[in-house]
Amino acid sequence: MLSITLTLISVCNPNPSTIFNPNPNTLYNPNPSAVYNPDPSTLYNPNPSTIFNPNPNTFYNPNPSAVYNSNPSTLYNPNPNTVYNPNPSAVFNPNPSTLYNPNPSTVYNPNPSTLYYPNPSIIFNPNLNTLYNSNPSAVYNPNPSTIFIPNPNTVYNPNPNAVYNPNPSTIFNPNPNTLYNPNPSAFYNPNPSTLYNPNPSAVYNPNPNTVYILTLVLAVYNPNLSAVYNPRPHPSAVYNPNPSAVDSPDPSTLYIPNPSAVYNPNPSAVYNPNPSAVDSPNPSTLYIPNPSAVYNPNPSTLYNPNPNTVYNPNPNAVYNPNSSTIFNPNPNTLYSPNPSAVYYPNPSTLYNPNPSTFYNPNPNTVYNPNLSAVYNPNPSAVYNPNPSAVYNPNPNLYNPNPSAVYNPNPSTLYNPNPSAVYNPNSSAVYNPNPSTIFNPNPSAVYNLLIT
Repeated sequence: MLSITLTLISVCNPNPSTIFNPNPNTLYNPNPSAVYNPDPSTLYNPNPSTIFNPNPNTFYNPNPSAVYNSNPSTLYNPNPNTVYNPNPSAVFNPNPSTLYNPNPSTVYNPNPSTLYYPNPSIIFNPNLNTLYNSNPSAVYNPNPSTIFIPNPNTVYNPNPNAVYNPNPSTIFNPNPNTLYNPNPSAFYNPNPSTLYNPNPSAVYNPNPNTVYILTLVLAVYNPNLSAVYNPRPHPSAVYNPNPSAVDSPDPSTLYIPNPSAVYNPNPSAVYNPNPSAVDSPNPSTLYIPNPSAVYNPNPSTLYNPNPNTVYNPNPNAVYNPNSSTIFNPNPNTLYSPNPSAVYYPNPSTLYNPNPSTFYNPNPNTVYNPNLSAVYNPNPSAVYNPNPSAVYNPNPNLYNPNPSAVYNPNPSTLYNPNPSAVYNPNSSAVYNPNPSTIFNPNPSAVYNLLIT
C-alpha cells in the first residue's frame, strides 16, 4: 500500500513591509473584497486601459488637480450640488439637448467662438447655426433680415404688442381653432376673397351703432368698423350711404365711404379714381390718390413709380434712397439731401450744386469761394454777409428778401439810409425810440396833438 504524504509549502515574502505577490507576472491583491494597489502612495488601477476608482461608492479622479469622469461617454459631476465642467476653459452644459446656463442671473454662452451677451436685457443665441431663445419671456432673432420662430410648433411674433403673420402674403391666425383678427379695433375676415360672418347661423352686424336688417339673410358682412356696411343683399346693388364719397363698384369687396380715401374694388388691378394722381403699380398694395405724394407699397423700402427717375416721397425735400449714403439724383452734380441747407459731401473741396452761382456748405456762415470778393448766393438780390452788422443797401451787398428792407438784427431798428430816419412801416410815422415822442422832421416842431 502506498501512502501519500502532503507537505504544506508556505510562500515567504522577503519584504514584510509590502504585500507579496507570488506571481510576478500579475498584480496581487491579498484582499479579494478590495482593489489592490501595490504602491500605497498612488491610486492603483489594475486595468491600464480604463480609469480605476478603488471606491465604488465614489467617483475616482486619478488627477487631483482636475475633476474626474469615470464614464467617458457621459459628463460627470462629482458634486451633485454644482454643475460639472470637465473643460475649465469652457462652460459646461450637462444636458446636450438643451442650452445650459450655470448662472441663472446671466445669459449663458457655451461657445466661446461666438458672441456672448452677459447682459440679461440682451438676448443671446449661442449657436449661430440655430435660432435660440434663452428667455421665454422675450424672443430673440439673431438675423434681423429674417423672422425668427424659436418654437417650430408655434408661430412667433417679434412684436409682443402686435399679432404676427409669418407670411405677409396671407392673413395669419395664430389659433387655428378660432378666427383671428390682427386688429382688435376692427373685425377680421381670414379669407380676403370672401365675405366673412363669424356666426354662420345668423346674419352678422359688426357695428352695433348701425341698424341691421335681420331678414336679409344674404346681407354682406363688413368686418371693418371704419367702413360702411351695405345691408342690401342683392349682389348687383352697391350701397353708398354717403353720395359725396367714392363708391365701390364691386359688391364682393368692402366699401369705404370716406371721401378722403379712395377704395380699390378690384384686388387684382390697381384703381386710380384720380388720373392726376400717381398710381401704385403693385396690385397687392394700397393706393394713395393724393397727387402731391407718391405711394410706396412697401413701408420698409422707398418706392419709385418711375424706374427711370429717382423717387422722392417728400416733394419738399430731395430724396436719397440709401440712408447710409448721400444721394445725388443728378450724377453730373453734387446733391444736398436737406432742402434747408446746402450739402457739402467732400470736405476737401468746395461744392456748388449750381455752377452759375457760388455755394456755401455751412448754412450758419456765409461762404465765399473767392476771398477777393463778397459772395452773393442770389445774383438778383443784395446780400449782407455779416448778420451781426447793419445792412447796407449797396448793390454789391445782399438782401435775401428783395420785397422788404432787410434788418439783420431783429432786436434793433434798422435804417438803410444813414442820412434819414428809417420807418419800417410806410403807412405810419416811425419813432425809433418808443419811450420818446418822435419828430420825423428835425427842422420843424412835431406836435402829436392836431388842433
